[in-house]
Amino acid sequence: MNRILIILEIALCLLLTTYEGFAKTVSPPEFPQNAESAEGFIPKGYRILEDAEGDLNGDGIPDEAMVITLESSEGEEQYNLDSLESYERFLVILFRDGDHYVLKDTNSRCIWCKNCGGVFGDPFSGLTIKRQVLTISHYGGSNWRWAFDRKFRYQNNDFYLIGATDHSFWCVDFCDKYKDFGATNYTDVNFLTGQRYRMTITEDCKSKKEKHDIVAKRPLVQLKDFTESENENWWTK
Repeated sequence: MNRILIILEIALCLLLTTYEGFAKTVSPPEFPQNAESAEGFIPKGYRILEDAEGDLNGDGIPDEAMVITLESSEGEEQYNLDSLESYERFLVILFRDGDHYVLKDTNSRCIWCKNCGGVFGDPFSGLTIKRQVLTISHYGGSNWRWAFDRKFRYQNNDFYLIGATDHSFWCVDFCDKYKDFGATNYTDVNFLTGQRYRMTITEDCKSKKEKHDIVAKRPLVQLKDFTESENENWWTK
């Protein structure tokens, strides 16, 4: 009887431990509202992966955007693209105000993790600021390659997704006739105007199609609500 009770006690302890593990949620790091330098916004345990400088709000003063990531691979979690509880990487946007920076926006769901790019490696490929537009770029895959850019602009006191480019192709077969790869699918859309350009090349390189059209306008998505998904986006359909 004592042996049975001991076994039951051990099983109960294991069950409670497992439940506690599932019940725990990852808490996002805290960011200060202002600091003298961009480094002052980096939470403990994170480092800058890439940064970009340029005017984002039209005041003629260089602002800063940076992607931060966990310092140690031991602390990195497997990034579930359908979960909002993974904080491996953050986009942080700072406005310059006199002698200090002010935190304007953060997003942990618009930068893919370093293991999300397939055999090609880390899919995050760049962060740029040009003509007051912030562009986030990704690239990855294996023989089947894909790339996408997301463009955000500050307007109406917030950042909005104003453009997107999606590109996929089969890198094994190059089509000399079109100076591009087979099985290419390319889409570029301007959400402000609704204008869209699409280009496809067949896998056997026998034909190429191009099309300009207008997509139905939808309310612009704010950066704080934007999630980069592995699923096909509505504007590419």
